[in-house]
Amino acid sequence: MTSIDELASKSIRALTLDPNAPKLYSRPMWRNWFPVCVSILALVACGFDQSISWNLPNLKSFQRDIVGTNPIELATFQSLTEFSGMAASVLMPFWYDYRGRKFAFLWGSVLTVVSCVGGTIGIIVGDPSTHVAWYYSSRFLTVIGINLTAGCTVMYASEISHPAHRAFFGGLFGLAWSIGNLINNLVIFGMAFAPDDSWQWRIPTLLQAVFSMVILVLIPLMPESPRTLISKGKRAEAEKIVKEWVGCNVSDQKFVDDQMAELDIAFANSAPSDKVWQNYNFKPLWATANSRRRVFYAILTNAGITLLNWGATGGVFETLIYELVGLSDPKVKTGINTATSLLSIVSAYIACMYIEKWGRRRTYLVSYGLSFVLGFFGPIAMEGFAATRGSGYAGLFIFSIF
Repeated sequence: MTSIDELASKSIRALTLDPNAPKLYSRPMWRNWFPVCVSILALVACGFDQSISWNLPNLKSFQRDIVGTNPIELATFQSLTEFSGMAASVLMPFWYDYRGRKFAFLWGSVLTVVSCVGGTIGIIVGDPSTHVAWYYSSRFLTVIGINLTAGCTVMYASEISHPAHRAFFGGLFGLAWSIGNLINNLVIFGMAFAPDDSWQWRIPTLLQAVFSMVILVLIPLMPESPRTLISKGKRAEAEKIVKEWVGCNVSDQKFVDDQMAELDIAFANSAPSDKVWQNYNFKPLWATANSRRRVFYAILTNAGITLLNWGATGGVFETLIYELVGLSDPKVKTGINTATSLLSIVSAYIACMYIEKWGRRRTYLVSYGLSFVLGFFGPIAMEGFAATRGSGYAGLFIFSIF
């Protein structure tokens, strides 16, 4: 059996820079840009969706029709989103490997469109007493669909892009999420000026389906992942994808051979892809000291991301938190959110451009460190404002958000 250490050493050889690697913005690179950009639309949708959780409760019409202003109701609303994401994560690895990346994009997008549109229709034609049930049911399925496609994006984009530019394309993931967040903030900000009726929150809900509709239209033009093809025994097709799409039709045969060698070794000890449960052998993950170290790094990294998201889930309570510092106007609250999302795009773009220069660990340390240190200003500002009603504390709170 090939150990993970051997796979890692083979990966290092396969990821050595191709002397014929195309420049990032050169014409041959459209074969990387096109499938990656289509796939990261799923992350734009994910950013839009998570911003829905934070922003809709700021609209008076949504409070009146669906969620109210009680903290327990708000927590229920947010918990539904998190639970849906957990349900999707159970399906993700087996779905991606068993049926393939494009299949995940297809059915995740279909589920998102059907649940968004179907839930809205149900609310329009249904009795008012069923509106909350319709909304929560459609939201549960929408989040599952979005997470199925968004979770696949990271793997697909890294597998279909040239090794010389994978760090850059990896950095696009955060940028795409921030763009989705900004789009939603702009929509909700605009809706804050719209008439106070049910369409004020229905329109943003329907717009969630737009990104998935675009993906559905473009899926037939996207190549399948070489890893999926190898797992299904279609080596010749996988090699063609590596040459034409990963190598952009300009890389030499040695580059193609190195990429294929890595894939061959990765699947040398795997069961056929139609035996999905037998295909998962977790023992190599802790078989050697190096593999255990990699698992530890993966857990540590994801724990950090989870903790940052844990803090971010407080956004669903922002309609209450803003009021604790004297900000009650929906236009002001959604305006602040729009400004923060613009800053998020700037920081994501900087990381995207410089992650190769800074290194992964330094980028993580700066991100976590700033979030940890600056996160203390929010509670201090809220306590200070409650005691003094001073505008300086309100400003400090807004600074902590940024």
